[in-house]
Amino acid sequence: MPGSKLFADQVFLHPVMGQVSLLARKSKVWLYRLRAPVEVIDRVAPVKLDVPLGGFATAAAVGERWMRFAIEGNPDPSWTPYTRAKPSWLAFDRAGKVSNEDLSWFEKEKFELVFAGHEKSEGEEFLGESNE
Repeated sequence: MPGSKLFADQVFLHPVMGQVSLLARKSKVWLYRLRAPVEVIDRVAPVKLDVPLGGFATAAAVGERWMRFAIEGNPDPSWTPYTRAKPSWLAFDRAGKVSNEDLSWFEKEKFELVFAGHEKSEGEEFLGESNE
């Protein structure tokens, strides 16, 4: 859906990244992202009962790290904490696999609007018209 990435970035990603950047000045911060889609949301039906829940491997992987953080103060020795000099997060996929992902692109691109595969004017319903 055109504009959905922009909406998600404005409502969720930008505020979170701002908070994380401030917290990382004086504390260790472990940032993560769940890459599993939410499959139970349907535009027509409020509840979809025939969708398999799945995601148990991801829940176990996240829960294990939360527990380790609570007990040891470090969720995973291989999880690179977020720093302003080297921003990163740990990405969890649906199968519970994890990978450290570099976020150095975020500051550079956070104000660039990219609608790959869409017309240049798409997104104006959120931003107004552009002269670019």
